[in-house]
Amino acid sequence: MEEYLGVIKLSAIDWEPEGYMFCDGRTLKVKDHQALAAVLGNSWDHVYEEFTLPTLSSPEGTKYIICVKGLFPPRY
Repeated sequence: MEEYLGVIKLSAIDWEPEGYMFCDGRTLKVKDHQALAAVLGNSWDHVYEEFTLPTLSSPEGTKYIICVKGLFPPRY
């Protein structure tokens, strides 16, 4: 089953699985990740070209990862 965009998981691996990125506050281009920017609730319009992933501290030996390629979550 494909994961929903924006889902955050705690992982014990030290590499980014396909479709995920570390929650390390990196900057992404909106044009490359429009759906993820919308899911994260960043307030942006055509003036803003970038947004940042969350920065999350994790217990030693683990890292938080966020799904960046997946399904757009439904609104119920």
